[in-house]
Amino acid sequence: MAELKSNIKLYILGFLAFFASLIQNIYTPIIPRLQNDFQVSLFWINITVGGFIFIVAVMQILLGRIIDSRDSKKVLLIGLGIVILSSFLCAITSNFTLFAISRLLQAIGCGIIPLVTLTLLAKLSEGNSRASAMANYQIFLSCAPALAPILGSSIGAKWDYMGIFFFLLAISVLLFIAIIFTNIPNVEKGVGKITEKVNEKYLSDNVFITLITLGFLIFFTYFSILVYLPTLLNIVYSVGEGISGVLFLPITVSVILGSMLYKRILKRYDDLIILRYTVIIFAIFTLLFGLFNSTNLIVLSIIIFILGLFVGIVPALLSTLISQRFESIKGKVLGVFNFARYIGMTIGAILIGLVSQGFIFYYFAIISLILILIFIYIKTEIFKKTFN
Repeated sequence: MAELKSNIKLYILGFLAFFASLIQNIYTPIIPRLQNDFQVSLFWINITVGGFIFIVAVMQILLGRIIDSRDSKKVLLIGLGIVILSSFLCAITSNFTLFAISRLLQAIGCGIIPLVTLTLLAKLSEGNSRASAMANYQIFLSCAPALAPILGSSIGAKWDYMGIFFFLLAISVLLFIAIIFTNIPNVEKGVGKITEKVNEKYLSDNVFITLITLGFLIFFTYFSILVYLPTLLNIVYSVGEGISGVLFLPITVSVILGSMLYKRILKRYDDLIILRYTVIIFAIFTLLFGLFNSTNLIVLSIIIFILGLFVGIVPALLSTLISQRFESIKGKVLGVFNFARYIGMTIGAILIGLVSQGFIFYYFAIISLILILIFIYIKTEIFKKTFN
């Protein structure tokens, strides 16, 4: 019975993370309609998208210390309360300024949810069960980008943006009620002055810096590819918008499969071995993407699918390693990790738009080279001793 209750908590936390990710890009399919509805330029609509991700990233840093020392349930309810209010305002307004402010307010609420859920997952599980919980968490997160465009386009086609935000309002109210009646534990404060002093030095810890850099680079690369892909398919392969949208589904599926794969391999292999293989294989296929992205659609699909598998492995793997290394300040260090991921997404998505087609290979070759250098470092005895 106790195990069942624990599993229910884990699934509620996973769905919360899924919902927060869903909110991020659910209305992107109706961006042209938003332009017409509010009579503003695409630039200002994109500000509500890019600004949302940036605020979520910043929230991971601002909230890290708070999560380690506050009532977790109360913090979650505050986050959902902000989402409820902002969703309602977005749904009822016809004024773009109020819509944009409400959307950025919504980002604050969404920024609270993934950090609290991730920290609580680390709290509610240990060892292999923690790694498994992190993998399940990533599966929930990976489903959101696949479902968000489908839900957004379906709801938006019938009820415009008002329908989308009323839908988000309804789900957030239901989650708010579910959290009220769920026993959510608190994350412990520091476990002792000596441990705390050691853990406070995490920003100078070589292993931590390496793992955070990897998190940044993996998601920088992944979002560079996601943003570049529609242009590549349209210009090089003459694939229309309708079909290119469908081609995003296999990428998301591969990320989900990667999360499931991690759950299996963690039982057979050491974390350091998984880390090494993940880095070098991702580096190789990033280079292959740069080389062969415009050669053949089947080859392109295979490369992206394999990259997606490892994108699915990375968050669960790195979250597990980081939280195990800094048990007493899980919220703080996982906040930094989430910040690095979101900043990687933001910068990758922006930077790839500034790179011309002729320099795409060099762009991905540089990323690959940095990853190879990191791989060489984590193969050294110095890293291995520090890692253990």
